[in-house]
Amino acid sequence: MLEEKFQEIESSYDVDNIYFRDIQVWSFLRKNYYWDTIKKYTEIYKEQKEKKTLIKNFKYIFYGFRNWFREYEYIFFIDSGYKIKEDSFFIDSRIDGIINNLNSKALIIESPNPMHISINSLKYKYIVSHRTLSLFAFFFRKVNYLFLNKTNNKINILEDLNSKEKININYQQVIDEFFIYVRFMKLFFRIYKPKAVFVSCYYCNQEIVTAANELGIKTIEVQHGMIGKEHYAYNINKRLSDIFFPNRLLTFGDYDKNI
Repeated sequence: MLEEKFQEIESSYDVDNIYFRDIQVWSFLRKNYYWDTIKKYTEIYKEQKEKKTLIKNFKYIFYGFRNWFREYEYIFFIDSGYKIKEDSFFIDSRIDGIINNLNSKALIIESPNPMHISINSLKYKYIVSHRTLSLFAFFFRKVNYLFLNKTNNKINILEDLNSKEKININYQQVIDEFFIYVRFMKLFFRIYKPKAVFVSCYYCNQEIVTAANELGIKTIEVQHGMIGKEHYAYNINKRLSDIFFPNRLLTFGDYDKNI
């Protein structure tokens, strides 16, 4: 199986000893290496990368815009792909059971997948588009790159891995962009001061999880799909830094919890 091939590669290298400025970084790099490994062996499974263009960001920037200007105690980062219709409204099957107990204390920051549903059709209306946040993050990243130390710090283990496994990843760029976005999210959380941050997919939102963890904000992942023994994101065979992972995982049942 392809997942087993990645596990074999991960086990063959001292990935738990990959550090950048005294920070163990394999926790978030492994996603990039997993997908590059998959793409090397098959054309069926490809990383679903969405092109983040300014045009797309502007298209959704005003979705629920006034909801940004309120105080919240909890923030949810989800996508719109799990909406189901209940009576005359759409709900999110992953989080509405939680949302119902929070009244208006929660802000949902939603990525369109593939689009947002009209707020008038939603049961819970304190929702905004992640595109708005992405737009500010885009300019934050551009400004940060102006002052970024462009020195290429080679990491021997990754150089060896790239060469022997024929994996083509610019790990320095991945690392730089990750920590720039972490800084952006820390600024965002300092403004909103949430008690807890929920994500529906930790490995899609690791910068968000990391920023919240570094600020001492509770982080919770709400299960979005099946968790099996083959899922690379939930089966890790090396001891990795927990700063990049949620404090808690809410699962659908005992099978997923045991995995």
